[in-house]
Amino acid sequence: MASLFTTAELETYMHLSSGSIDPGLGLLLHDQAVAYLEGEVGVALTEHAGTVIEYTPRWDDAYIDLPVPTTAVSSVSIDGVAAASDDYQLLDSRLYRSVGWGGSRWTSENKFAYRSSDDDYVPVTVTLTYGFGTAPAEFKTYGMILAAQAYQLTPNLNRQSVRIDDFAETYATGGSLVTTGMELPPKVLGRLKARYGRRNAQVVESR
Repeated sequence: MASLFTTAELETYMHLSSGSIDPGLGLLLHDQAVAYLEGEVGVALTEHAGTVIEYTPRWDDAYIDLPVPTTAVSSVSIDGVAAASDDYQLLDSRLYRSVGWGGSRWTSENKFAYRSSDDDYVPVTVTLTYGFGTAPAEFKTYGMILAAQAYQLTPNLNRQSVRIDDFAETYATGGSLVTTGMELPPKVLGRLKARYGRRNAQVVESR
């Protein structure tokens, strides 16, 4: 996995001295920030080359939604049969086939004849490369903001409450504190989704 930012860069961003953050904790903070951004924005921030994913679109669908961003598709098979490279197109992280993904339906003399519900969905196997080779700079900035939030919370992860004289403070318990404490403003997430997320979204499950 490519690094969105290093522990040393996070220390500099937070005005901490070198070595203040344990390397293991630094990696955990990085991975939490990446997972948050990928989940909320709907993008892959690191590159995955030669990945094989199986989809099950309806036989008459024209589009299959691929991971964002998908940069290359090297092969496609429909119902176990390899498709020619000119039989489909990669359009904005979506795989397009004008005649749909009918598989064996299209080889039948009567493709609209009654079929069981299992025949409505066709296995389509795609070998592709997706994710940013180098993530846009603003993801690095927002990633460090999220990691800094999580770092500030770590001293209290195992605490339920603190009382000093008349002062008392109650904390969230366990790992939920990190989850509830890491977030970006809705306007920021909206801008990132509009700029980098899926456009013209169509839900197709991958396996």
